[in-house]
Amino acid sequence: MKPMDILVLFGGCSTEYGVSLESAHAVLSHMDPEKYRPIPVGITREGAWYWYPGPLEAIPQDRWLESPACVPCTLRLDRGNCTLLLLDGSE
Repeated sequence: MKPMDILVLFGGCSTEYGVSLESAHAVLSHMDPEKYRPIPVGITREGAWYWYPGPLEAIPQDRWLESPACVPCTLRLDRGNCTLLLLDGSE
């Protein structure tokens, strides 16, 4: 059976930003890769969204945005077709 894609959002414009990073790290670190394929998306304190394919250890240390692999992204919410759009021209 193919693993289910799971979008994991972390960060954001909140006083709980650091707690969100810790929680996301815990969730991502404990997902069963045979059942789930996590798609980490970090949200900056200013509200910008980035797909984050880097090392999980950088998330709770708030170093995730330093990764050159981060790609700006957004959601496409067409009815029946929820998709993460990478805004780097790769579609």
